[in-house]
Amino acid sequence: MTQKNILIIIIVAIVVIGGVGYFARQASMGKPPVNNVVDTNKVEKKTGFDPKNATYSFDGQDVTLVNGRSEKEVAQGSQSKTITQYFGNEVRADFNRDKTEDVAFIMTQNSGGSGTFYYVAAVISLGEVHTGTNVILLGDRIAPQTTEFKNGMIIVNYAQRKEGESFTTPPSVGVSKYFKIIDANLVEIDLKMTETDAKTIAEKTCIKGGEALGEGSYNENSNTWWFDANLNATKEGCNPACVVDAKTKTAEINWRCTGAIIPK
Repeated sequence: MTQKNILIIIIVAIVVIGGVGYFARQASMGKPPVNNVVDTNKVEKKTGFDPKNATYSFDGQDVTLVNGRSEKEVAQGSQSKTITQYFGNEVRADFNRDKTEDVAFIMTQNSGGSGTFYYVAAVISLGEVHTGTNVILLGDRIAPQTTEFKNGMIIVNYAQRKEGESFTTPPSVGVSKYFKIIDANLVEIDLKMTETDAKTIAEKTCIKGGEALGEGSYNENSNTWWFDANLNATKEGCNPACVVDAKTKTAEINWRCTGAIIPK
């Protein structure tokens, strides 16, 4: 074997050993080897659904949005059309607890008259696919504000008119409606009392000057609202909350004390 061939073999060996050492160091640091392969299944599951291109149920009648719009004849041969459109005000979260993102939003429908009806709808994950739900009417010519997901519920906030007011009057009455996904259906939840009403009761009953309440948390099993309370008086090992009973409209401090008492 010539000196030149021996030199080539040594160089190749150095390259191979260096490559093995590099990937070994990457593995020891918890880093996989670099590659340009994209996991399309993961991307598909997170971003592969679009509420503007899905089918929804209006009282049992399917309506399919294409690029956020659907047009259907009011009656066969009629020039009037029912126009359904994506409006917006999205909220994205895991509504059905399958660790996959879902989306709720507002859409409108008009059948040629003066009314514009607003609905809440959702697209949820069912296994590896996403599907549109039934829709629920919010009202005619309302003024949508925000859509939230809190305490396991979809909350739609909007303004409507006072009872008896003309549709020419701008909406001025704040409304919050609550919804949940139950068995793949969108269902309205009657809380009996909103967080705003509960907090008003809590502030009158539970706190004094210099004290404050945190955000509310609703317990549907007991029909109560819980507000973390920052009180002047404290008890060791306790985390006080003001609890409002939605049925009786009364409130009291629950000290939520933990830990065993050491006997004397």
